[in-house]
Order: sequence, then structure tokens, then C-alpha cells
Amino acid sequence: MTTFDILQRLFLALAIGLLIGVERGWQERAGQEGSRAALLNAPAGGYLLGLAFAACLALFEWRQARAAASNSATGTIAGLVTFALGAYAPSGNQALAGAAAWAAFD
Repeated sequence: MTTFDILQRLFLALAIGLLIGVERGWQERAGQEGSRAALLNAPAGGYLLGLAFAACLALFEWRQARAAASNSATGTIAGLVTFALGAYAPSGNQALAGAAAWAAFD
């Protein structure tokens, strides 16, 4: 896979996210100010969503590792770090989240 192929896939993923975000924003355009974005800063809701994501990701990665006869936890850890940084970025220090992502996956 060439660098161009990787960038093409990255831009496709970003475009899909943009399209979904624009469509959801358009559907919710009549909503109250601040009600259209779903940040993970709600005390109970954010933690429950995070735990549900972590459990689903761990189960998926465990099944993948078992099928491949591997004991690596790299995929699980990378997924959890990515989710945590993505959840932290909107409500926390954006520069810190970006720098941590750069350092973790560089």
C-alpha cells in the first residue's frame, strides 16, 4: 500500500464523518443552542458510554487475538487511547490532546 492509498483512505474516512456530521447538524438545526453537539462531558452518560465502548472494543480485540492465536494487546490499548483522547479533546485542553496523540502514535 502506497502513501497515496493511505491518504486516500484517510480523506475518505474524514469525508464520511463530515457528511454524517453535516446531515445530523442539518436535522437538528431547529434545536436549542448547545443541544446539537454530543460531548462526553455528562458525568454519568460520558462514563457509561466510555465503559460500553471499552467493553465492546476489548471483546472485539480478544476475539480477533484468539482467532489469530496472538497474545498482543496493542490494538486494544491503541483503541482505548484513541477514544480517550478523542473524548478529551472537545472538553479539555485541545493542544494537550493533540500532542498526546502525536506522541502516542508517532
